[in-house]
Amino acid sequence: MANNFRREPPAYSHHQPSGQSRVRIDGRDHHLGAHHDPESHAQYGRRT
Repeated sequence: MANNFRREPPAYSHHQPSGQSRVRIDGRDHHLGAHHDPESHAQYGRRT
């Protein structure tokens, strides 16, 4: 039987105390740099 489950990419979110962007992958948070910085979006693309 085919598995029709689609996994959505993890959310690009804001860690407010530090002002950094983060992504949670397999239950672990990865900080990506300053929120909405082009480099943090590039890091998100590399990690997902």
